[in-house]
Amino acid sequence: MSNDRQRRGPREHDARSWVVLLASGRVTAGDAAAFREWQARDPNNAKAFAQARLHWDLLGEATGELARLPADARAGRSGESGHTRRWLLGAGLASAAATGVALINPPFGMWSPIVDFAADFRTGIGERRTIAIGGNASVELTTRSRLALDTGHLDSLRMDLLAGEAAFAAGARLLTVIAGAGQTSALNGRFSVRNDSGTVAVTCLSGALEVRCRDRALRLRADQQVRYDDEGLGEVKDVDPNDVTAWQRGLLVFRNKPLQDVVDEVNRYRPGKIVILDRDLGSRLVALASFYLDRLDDVIPQIETLYGAQVRRLPAGIVLLS
Repeated sequence: MSNDRQRRGPREHDARSWVVLLASGRVTAGDAAAFREWQARDPNNAKAFAQARLHWDLLGEATGELARLPADARAGRSGESGHTRRWLLGAGLASAAATGVALINPPFGMWSPIVDFAADFRTGIGERRTIAIGGNASVELTTRSRLALDTGHLDSLRMDLLAGEAAFAAGARLLTVIAGAGQTSALNGRFSVRNDSGTVAVTCLSGALEVRCRDRALRLRADQQVRYDDEGLGEVKDVDPNDVTAWQRGLLVFRNKPLQDVVDEVNRYRPGKIVILDRDLGSRLVALASFYLDRLDDVIPQIETLYGAQVRRLPAGIVLLS
């Protein structure tokens, strides 16, 4: 057994190995099936994978900064963080021809393809997709979403929302949606699930549903929402379902949100990325705003006008606000 496996335990070691393999571009259909089976074997496996992926993301940012340093400065840091350096090398992040660093993550934290290998259905930036599943059930995926089907259950429909957001319609056959550390089940109802890197929001749109996370379960009625993460279920609150599902009508609606949250949401639907460089600007409250999904670049001049922001446009749809 390797020293890394002894120190971190087999689950964490396996999770890191999966991150490296899935990012390598050399994944076979058998590898994808084995990855799915490993995740389904134990909920803690999925949690370990999410942690390993987060570590990968953070290292991507760090190595991006390192790549921008002069060569002599990079050499001067060679003694720092031996553990991090071993992980970088083990993950295959070292040595691209121009910079000495190869990153899985696109610049500015744009979409990472790691979860693609486990997904049966996926959507790109700004894309929506409707899927008929059977038993009068259907799913509508919004932008940057990934969904895997579990076909091993004859008495129910089961699927895993790996990332992104989807609206589900359940028929007479029990529909169960796994997302992060919990799951949602419904009969003859409609609901929305959003999975942001393991932080999950479930909204009941009609009927009733059961949400389970860890050792607790609760029921939601129409117009109620609950959030959960690895720590468990949060509080149930009343919401306006029209705001939650505005994307199905081609809109984004915001009420009493910091500008940073508004921009983060716009970035999910827009190619490139809008980056707020001024923390005070990002904390400004947006009382009420709505934007059409097919005209999201209108957001930029509105921020410039309403908040006096300085705008700098870069290639590839990158916009800096300060």
